[in-house]
Amino acid sequence: LMLRSVGGSDVGEEKDGSFLAAQVANLSLAPAAGGAQPSLAAHVNTESLESAAEKFRSTYSEPPVAAVDKVHFVMNNLSVANLEAKIGDIRAKVLPDYAAWFANYLVVRRAAQEANYHVLYLSMVDKLGDRDLRRLLVRTTLYYVKILLYSERTVKESNDRALLKNLGVWLGLQTFARERPVLSRDLELKQVVIEAYQRGRLIAVLPFLQKLLECCRESRVFRPTNPMIGGVLSLLAELHSLKGLKINNAFCIELVFKAFAISAEDVKPTDQLRSLARSRHCNPDWGVDMLADDSASSAPLP
Repeated sequence: LMLRSVGGSDVGEEKDGSFLAAQVANLSLAPAAGGAQPSLAAHVNTESLESAAEKFRSTYSEPPVAAVDKVHFVMNNLSVANLEAKIGDIRAKVLPDYAAWFANYLVVRRAAQEANYHVLYLSMVDKLGDRDLRRLLVRTTLYYVKILLYSERTVKESNDRALLKNLGVWLGLQTFARERPVLSRDLELKQVVIEAYQRGRLIAVLPFLQKLLECCRESRVFRPTNPMIGGVLSLLAELHSLKGLKINNAFCIELVFKAFAISAEDVKPTDQLRSLARSRHCNPDWGVDMLADDSASSAPLP
């Protein structure tokens, strides 16, 4: 394990969660089927959430216009008080034939833009009790997360970064907060950080990662002793220790450690980033002086 002692605080798993933790750790570190994942560089695009959603429409069937209007009306007026009464209306209009459409609607039109209602929407999904819908929600969320992680717009546009942060919370509430992993074959978190470090994308990736990992706060499984979580924290500890990192990026990392009730100094850092070249062209992640130093010592990125 990469964890150092934390001045007497207990960062170990509770006894009754240790067996589950071991099972989840094996799953969460499972390699991608068919070899390594394509790199971030291979997927860089200029998509927005809206343009990606338009392309994604071809993958599912849409309900009749009257049904769509009814779902919009119900969702616009949904609350904790009327949730039970509205479940029947939603089920009748979208399940089972239009579950994929509804999952896309929830992710793009609701979860990405209405972070304050995430818990309400997930309560609704739980009451609908449809396993396929839950699976589609995670898959659809991951699709749009990857689009935004790999989009040039996300580095340049604060609104796109806000959408990505919201999807980080939404994904975390469906996975880590429910003791379910984000599988490496779906999203390799360490690799995303490494490539963002190299290509000047930490400004977009770190806030997303912060929101995602904050959903581990109440978990018994996804603690610093979990191999997947420990690996990510060790990488973030190294990143935090590097000179010249902009304060907003450093603050995101500190909030991640705060969610686990530890600090970056409590975790043994990796030694992966220091030897890697990083982009020097309009890199928003580092102070100007550090980029100037890099120009004398780092090889250009491929």
